[in-house]
Formats: sequence, structure tokens, C-alpha cells
Amino acid sequence: MMKFDSFRLRDILIGSMSISDKATKKQNPLRARRNEEKEQRRLTIIEAAERVVAKRGWAETNFGEIAEVTRLSRSLIYVYFPTKDDLLAALVERANKSLGKRFHQAVAEAKNGNDAVVRMGSAFYRFSKEEPFYFEIISQFDIMPSKDEDDPGKGAAQAFRDCLEIPADSLKRGIQDSSISKSIGDPKFAAFCLYAFTHGLIQMAARRPGMMEGLYRKSPDEAVADGMRLLNRAIATK
Repeated sequence: MMKFDSFRLRDILIGSMSISDKATKKQNPLRARRNEEKEQRRLTIIEAAERVVAKRGWAETNFGEIAEVTRLSRSLIYVYFPTKDDLLAALVERANKSLGKRFHQAVAEAKNGNDAVVRMGSAFYRFSKEEPFYFEIISQFDIMPSKDEDDPGKGAAQAFRDCLEIPADSLKRGIQDSSISKSIGDPKFAAFCLYAFTHGLIQMAARRPGMMEGLYRKSPDEAVADGMRLLNRAIATK
């Protein structure tokens, strides 16, 4: 019977592993480049979709026109975004991240928690005016029925949660520095309510300017400003 030298066998195995490791390292740059190309292609599709949606509206947007703009095949676009809901979720994720940056900037300039909340309200309104496409795409996503945990909007949902963490933290800060009333209860839920109220206020003021002027004698800007002051009085310490 043939005898094996255990030390020799170990050396052979180690040598084989080393060769495998070297091969893997050689493949990694190629794999990394491919991943970068995939991510760049995905970004190209998203940016093209933004242009098409801005021109056509979400309801009239189709993958065929996006394919023409990107010069990619429609079938390839379906690889990245199997449905329009997947594409909408990607757009909403970018929109929420843009809004989140504005919230962070507002908080950085605030003197206390309540001031941070006030500044974020103003930042939200500027967002709607300066980035109307993103504001509208968020509104479109908000009216979609919710799905299970595997829905394509989970990336967008995470971006939304990250966005809400900013006012929630400011509300906590306000309770600690006594600029926000403890009666608001759970800061996270209060942040969600403030977001929803503010979003709705901005939408109504923008879409019903005649009603604002006729019934309340306020311009849309005045209606939003007065509405935000009303909201703030509800959460601020007396």
C-alpha cells in the first residue's frame, strides 16, 4: 500500500490553496470593473428615466422611450428594473436622499431642537420648489399600495426611514433642551406625523392656489408659512 507523507500532503494542499488565492486575486479587478460597469449602467437608466418622467409624466412613461434615450435594449433595462414599480422605487430613493441632505444642512444650522424642526420645514418647502420632480415622484410613490417585505420599494423605504430619523432626532434634542414639549410622545411617530402634515400642506397650497386666495386670502407661500407655524405651536413648549 502506498504511504503518504503527511507533511508533503500538507505542503501540496497549501500550495494548491495559494494558487487558487492568486487566481482569485487576479479575477477580483475584473469582477470589480464589471460591478462598476453594472452600477454605471443602472445609474444611466435612472438618469434617463428622470428625463423621460419629467417630460411625459409617470403614467405615460414607458421602457421603450427610456431605452431610446439610453441607447440600451429594452430587454437589458428589464434586467435592472423588471417593473415600473422597481424603477419608481429607485427614483424615490434618490429623491429621499436629496431631501435628507437638505434636512442635515438645516439641523447643522439650528440653535436647538425646535429651531431644527422649523428649519427642516422650510427646507422641505424649498425642496418642493427647487426640486419639483423629486417632490412629485415621492408623492407618486406615497399613493402606491404597500407590499410585503420583498417589494421593490424596500430601498426607497429605507431612504424614507433614514430621512425621518433626522426630524426624530431633532425632536429628541428639543425635548432634552426644553424647546419641544414632552407631550408629543414618541419622537419617531411625531416625526412621521410632521412629515405627513407638511407634505400634505405643501401639496394642497401648490395645487389649490385659487382656494387659498379665495377662502383664506393667502398666497400659497403664506399658506405654507402659516400652516407650519400652526404645526410648530402644537409641539413647542408653551
